[in-house]
Amino acid sequence: MLEAFDAGDESAFIAKAKSVLETVPEINLNLFKFLLKFLADVSSHGEVNMMTPDNLAICFAPNILRQADDDGGQSMLYVRTKYT
Repeated sequence: MLEAFDAGDESAFIAKAKSVLETVPEINLNLFKFLLKFLADVSSHGEVNMMTPDNLAICFAPNILRQADDDGGQSMLYVRTKYT
């Protein structure tokens, strides 16, 4: 999924994201939706709390996008090298 995002192919990224989300249990999907709404609310106050979408991505992406066999270090390194 990240490869499609990095390649700038928006339609491929959306298609892949949809296929991944279709495999997620409903309770996890509901939690994910709640988290996204919460993060959108936090970022709407970015001028005050300094938590812009970029800063939130650095904090949350390694946990949200982590692969099952990843201890977190690889995801954090990917986010830091690609987006900072």
